[in-house]
Amino acid sequence: MKNLKILIKNEVRIYLSDTTELTNNLIKTHKTKPLASRTLGTAAGLFSTFGLMRKEIYTSVNIKGDGPLKNIIVESNPDGGIRALIGNPFVQTEYDQDIDKANTIPISLGVGSNGVMNVVNRIENIGSKISNFGGMVNLVSGNITLDLAFYFDQSEQTFSAVDSFTLLKNANNAKSTINVIFQMMPKHKKEDIIFVEKFIKNHSLKKVSFNKYLNELIKEGAELKDERKIFWHKTCSKDKMFKAIASLTNKDIEELKEKYGAVEVKCHFCNSIYRFFEK
Repeated sequence: MKNLKILIKNEVRIYLSDTTELTNNLIKTHKTKPLASRTLGTAAGLFSTFGLMRKEIYTSVNIKGDGPLKNIIVESNPDGGIRALIGNPFVQTEYDQDIDKANTIPISLGVGSNGVMNVVNRIENIGSKISNFGGMVNLVSGNITLDLAFYFDQSEQTFSAVDSFTLLKNANNAKSTINVIFQMMPKHKKEDIIFVEKFIKNHSLKKVSFNKYLNELIKEGAELKDERKIFWHKTCSKDKMFKAIASLTNKDIEELKEKYGAVEVKCHFCNSIYRFFEK
């Protein structure tokens, strides 16, 4: 299913996505507790759009706050593939056993209000060169949506409005993750800003389904211009992990084999473990 819809209304570009399946893959992979599940679902859902906003862009977003969840990393590619991790997936709250209350906890309590958001965009198709660009901003709230809007304004000079909400069905499953990014194009007018402000105010992602939100945008005159697929993507392999340990000396390898029985490498994005040089 193409779960990212790209729409345009006058001088506003709109990215609307349903990343519920992605959130559930991340919950299963990282065995997250509710607060981490909702935070990682929101971050991955919003940042998954980055790789599809421009052609041939690979993006890595790192949020590092002073909250108990520590850091969040989301990487996206131009095909819509996503991988993500969270520093501390096991943060517990007093509401973990009451999913209705767990769904109301502000994710800023997990991220923290002091920290940075660092975005690195990579282009690999300029001849044989790799070109990097992006920016870093201080967190303004820790709720990710406001932080992302602030990043767009400060680093890309693009006035944006951002909303996202992950609703858990139970401690181990998400019912929905819906994300929307409104971006003003260069020739936008005051009327475009008013439209976005009113629409967000009157259509909360906490209260409507993805299809309902999409239909309401179309009723307001937004035109569907493109559809893309966003999905969880495992990128590690035994060959790649073997290259990661290429710098180990024979002495290092023998010491690791003696201590652990093998050289063991773990991918922190998918938690796969690879063993080399087993005794």
